[in-house]
Amino acid sequence: MAIHELYLTIHSFYTVFPQFSWDLIALAVMRLVRLFTYDIITAFIRDWFSGAEPESCMDTLGALINCPWCTGLWFAVFVVFFYFATPIAWYAILVLALSAVASFLQILANFIGWSADGRKKQAQ
Repeated sequence: MAIHELYLTIHSFYTVFPQFSWDLIALAVMRLVRLFTYDIITAFIRDWFSGAEPESCMDTLGALINCPWCTGLWFAVFVVFFYFATPIAWYAILVLALSAVASFLQILANFIGWSADGRKKQAQ
């Protein structure tokens, strides 16, 4: 009986939270983490926390925003909350997910270009 109950629980989870939404949320969180921990456009936010007194609240927040694991956890909580709280959040999640896919494609294009340049230099 326990296996059947587990099956029903998993099945109901996927009914409420379909795979496509799961993928979009994962990509959106990935993009937010990259945006806040690495990208130049949000460096001013990270700069607010640099130079803070050790063991202060600002120092802790600075450590959290510069840690991709920590930032990913909190952004996942916020994105999932807003996904269920309001249907308007879906559009922001979609834009962030598309941005993450574009980032992957850009990284792939860079890798292909660097590989081609490396092979060209080896051939010369």
